[in-house]
Amino acid sequence: MDWVGDSRVSIVLTTINLPIVVRDHLERLGTWRDTVHFVIVGDLKTPAEARKFLSALDWMHHSYQYLDPDDQIRWLESFPELDKILQWNSIQRRNLGYLVALEAGARSIVTIDDDNFPLADDFVSEHVEGLGDWVEGTVAESELGWINVCEALVFDGGFTPYHRGFPVVARFQQANISLSKRQIRPVVNAGLWLGEPDVDAATRVTAPASAVASASDWPSRFALAPGTWSPFNSQNTAFSSSILVTMYLVVMRRKYRGQSVDRYDDIWASYFARLIIDSMGDAVQYGTPLVRQVRNEHNHAVDLIGEAPGMLLTDGLVEALRSFVIRESTYDAGYRSLSDQLRTHYSRDGIDEDERIFWNDIAHEMIVWADVVSSVGGVR
Repeated sequence: MDWVGDSRVSIVLTTINLPIVVRDHLERLGTWRDTVHFVIVGDLKTPAEARKFLSALDWMHHSYQYLDPDDQIRWLESFPELDKILQWNSIQRRNLGYLVALEAGARSIVTIDDDNFPLADDFVSEHVEGLGDWVEGTVAESELGWINVCEALVFDGGFTPYHRGFPVVARFQQANISLSKRQIRPVVNAGLWLGEPDVDAATRVTAPASAVASASDWPSRFALAPGTWSPFNSQNTAFSSSILVTMYLVVMRRKYRGQSVDRYDDIWASYFARLIIDSMGDAVQYGTPLVRQVRNEHNHAVDLIGEAPGMLLTDGLVEALRSFVIRESTYDAGYRSLSDQLRTHYSRDGIDEDERIFWNDIAHEMIVWADVVSSVGGVR
């Protein structure tokens, strides 16, 4: 089914499974009056019957695009440099889904995993109402510059884990957290989750936990003050398409000190985005759990091996990012400046050669991405 109507919301997901979760989301769109456009990005492992499954669903007035590998190859013919970067059997093909949503005219993009099952009928409105507008919101601020947003949830066993990608150097420190009402312009709404939380493999191996409820001492929705950071991910997260240039999911599997890095694609994207969002005077908002994650099968040991070098790199990255200054007035220019500053920072004397090559490659890919976003949607 092709795009129909005039939608301002696209829901984007990648899948190597039968996309059953789409049916569940369609059944929960009754309260959303406008057309929702789904962009489902398949992969080499996606079952051949995925297209047939999608075509048999009751789409009502909503619409979808399913991109199988052949569709993706054709779409990327216009962008050979990006085609070289994106890998198969990789969740980073979600980048292509973002671009297709932008091309179709989406003003807000909601990104989900294929194991994110909606909890409420107002899934879309909870994500996008007020996104990109000035509203009065609750703002959380920490004297240490970090807040673990998992504190806004209750976990079985009484242990509160850290969000995946939270810097190791910032963990297990006591800080006063203040809440205040302010005018904010949220451009990201990072929904939390019940069931399986998005935590690192080390936590899953040593202290597995399940999120069972929202914490009563936290507001249902809150933003973080400028300079107070926490990562966010690419599941159950909405963002204004005006900031798409900052949302590039860094392609993984490159080597650092002989180890293949994995599972930091959306985490590093969130830190890049957060730096620029702060500089533009906008906000990242964290919201009520809108999905239950029924996590796909994972090998925790394999995940741990992939995450270990990323954990090491992240501590140095966030320290570097906090030293950068973004003076530009647009997201496109700010993102390009960030790429330049990354390259300069990691090219200094004394920087480990592996680290220099690693971040210089990513800085190059960020510019490729920015050029494609500019071409598809115009400079924002």
